[in-house]
Amino acid sequence: MINKEAVKQRLNREDQGISFTEFSYNLLQGYDFACLNKQYGVVLQIGGSDQWGNITSGIDLTRRLHQNQVFGLTVR
Repeated sequence: MINKEAVKQRLNREDQGISFTEFSYNLLQGYDFACLNKQYGVVLQIGGSDQWGNITSGIDLTRRLHQNQVFGLTVR
């Protein structure tokens, strides 16, 4: 999460930081997809284009934890 450019920029700004809620939301979204993959074999996550960061977090975490091939798709 810290490696994502948007998060880095927010953390480095003196006038505005990032709340725990904002920071943890992305982590929980990723973990949710990893759990769905493990329990139910879900391999595709679909969301709006504004959710791309959450989708890629889920894909990255699932691939690292379970070594499964999973995919993400965004729509307008």
